[in-house]
Amino acid sequence: MFKYVSSFLLGIYVIILIPSNLFGHVLGSAELLQLSKPALLPVLIVYFLSVTNGVKSALKLPIVLALSFSWVGDIALMFDTDYPVMFMIGLGGFLIAHIHYVYVFIKSSNKIKSISKLEWLILPLMFLYTVGLIAVVWPGLGELKIPVFIYAMVLLSMGVAALIRKQNTGYYWILCGAVLFILSDSILAINKFYTAMAFSGLLIMLTYTFAQLFIVLGLSKLIISKR
Repeated sequence: MFKYVSSFLLGIYVIILIPSNLFGHVLGSAELLQLSKPALLPVLIVYFLSVTNGVKSALKLPIVLALSFSWVGDIALMFDTDYPVMFMIGLGGFLIAHIHYVYVFIKSSNKIKSISKLEWLILPLMFLYTVGLIAVVWPGLGELKIPVFIYAMVLLSMGVAALIRKQNTGYYWILCGAVLFILSDSILAINKFYTAMAFSGLLIMLTYTFAQLFIVLGLSKLIISKR
């Protein structure tokens, strides 16, 4: 039964909620956005719990917490234009979410394997990308320089943890999700602190919704494999 429930919930997320949110941005429909965005992560949380039902894992709680704090960030950022303090609340929510993801990625890794030569090549590129992004938006950050810098470092840590984790099950789902998350936050930062981008809302949510989906799919596969 849970298999059908999880498939149904995944269908709601992919077929209904994501298109609804994206069309909301395309059409400029505040009503569609207000209906779809708050529902995205609760559906993904229930999907995750249903698909991993019956499997005992210490990773399930931090995964749910990562999604829950992301949901807090989602809601807060819906109102940051009218209430600037909401941006800090949203930033804090996603900061805590990424810390949980870093914890999960590390704890689910086989630590006896060493970092590959390719990973040693990619790691400096990730660091340079983050430094370059911070340099671009730095002049426009104002009083947010320190909070955004801390957030950027935690976001980088999440990407690094996804890259170097040694676990074949769900690896590429999680890595793709982490890369999309970094891309989504990059677009948000450039649009908010550097220069307005065409279709920024659409691009942010397109990358973000699939980032969360891919991470959840990868972690679900990992946890189910331990059954």
